[in-house]
Amino acid sequence: MDDVDRWGDHLRKASREAQGHPELLVLSSPIERLWARTISLVFPARCALCDRIDTPLCKSCQERLNANTLSIRIKPPPPLNGAFASGYHDGELRRVVRTFKFNSDRYSAAALAVYLSGRLARILEHAQWKIDTLIPVPLHRERQYERGYNQSQLLALALAQRGAFDVSPDMLIRHRATRPQVGLSRADRLTNVENAFRADPTLAAGRAVLLVDDVCTTGATLAACAAALLEAGAARVYAVTVTAARGLL
Repeated sequence: MDDVDRWGDHLRKASREAQGHPELLVLSSPIERLWARTISLVFPARCALCDRIDTPLCKSCQERLNANTLSIRIKPPPPLNGAFASGYHDGELRRVVRTFKFNSDRYSAAALAVYLSGRLARILEHAQWKIDTLIPVPLHRERQYERGYNQSQLLALALAQRGAFDVSPDMLIRHRATRPQVGLSRADRLTNVENAFRADPTLAAGRAVLLVDDVCTTGATLAACAAALLEAGAARVYAVTVTAARGLL
């Protein structure tokens, strides 16, 4: 067996493994899945809440969080047509989101995305929106390179698998690098993301789209994304996030 055949066997094995590990299906290619799985074996994940080894979020902690899953209707910042979150941005859920966003390798992040997407799927059952495609809130390419992944894209991919949605990450890009929103006032957040996004009219025209993100603090980023999509011809723009600040109700 030559090296090409051996590598082909590795890729096929990685694909089979993914069938029992839905988090691996969120990753984009068999090579990426194989690498992520290897890293997870060498450096086992720890539960984001109880520090248990070999899982990014243990079943006991998942069950405790599930008991507090909410469908919070966010007052949609214009020009959004509607927005929901699965919980408030505090307590244990906030800790999980921060781990997902800042302190995960790609395998652990993908596993957390699979869990968190389940919360978002339950929201969509209540919202009853007619959606054509999912749009992850994009990172600027420099920020994504630094982090290693876009947490919103992992969420959107996991959510799409649950509901047979299309995902169109190319419909919306962040063409201008912005400062992190953390610590900025509402006015500064609005200024920071103004005209930071650009949508492709050939993909957006006539579509009802759902923005997917991890956190909604003031709604500034979601509003800027919605403005770009509507300018490109989108019919309607909705949003779901894992958490939201209490002041957005």
